[in-house]
Amino acid sequence: MKDYIEKYIKNNGYILGTIEEQHIEHVYNLILYDMIVETNDDELLLWYGIIYKFKGNFNNMIIYYKMCIEKGSGEAMYCLGDYYYEQNDYDNMIIYYKMAIDNGYYCESAIDNLKIYYEKNNLYYELLKLGYDCIKNDDCINNAITNILNNETMFDMNYFYILNNITYYDTIINMFKYNILRITTIIPKKNIDTYLNEYITLINISKSFVPKNIINLIAGHLFI
Repeated sequence: MKDYIEKYIKNNGYILGTIEEQHIEHVYNLILYDMIVETNDDELLLWYGIIYKFKGNFNNMIIYYKMCIEKGSGEAMYCLGDYYYEQNDYDNMIIYYKMAIDNGYYCESAIDNLKIYYEKNNLYYELLKLGYDCIKNDDCINNAITNILNNETMFDMNYFYILNNITYYDTIINMFKYNILRITTIIPKKNIDTYLNEYITLINISKSFVPKNIINLIAGHLFI
């Protein structure tokens, strides 16, 4: 029975997780006989959603994924986001991918799909927030910061998001400082006297599309 389930799932291109013994018979009955039992077991609800997807019954798939999501399943959130990605329904894709990430379910394909979508649609602030949410993904952060700083039309009130978060991560501070210094043609040296000169130069910049308080913030970080 278990071997049959594993082969069925593999043939449908799904990487099998651990299926618990108490779920095997119920999953098998759904595959072969379209038989289910009422349950509050989140793992079994997730398997029901997965099997219904393989059967092409997307209405039932969504029902069981959402029942599982109500119980806090990050994997079900990801699976539903992935379905919407396949359907080119990007609004719902974003909702459920981000829901999964917010609940601690990090999946590379979800992050990659969001990254591609944000980059393709020039949603660099969303890309930056994705980098914060998945802090190990420095490519997201660096790409977002570079594009924001190099595009004057993108520097609107959203920059407050950066101000509110920049002090949390040293890597963010360093990237942001580097890009500010680069676009203002100030290249830092490795001694305190030079830093002092650059600090004075930075705080006296008057012609820049970069907001003044961000410039001052970066200037202060020259000494960190």
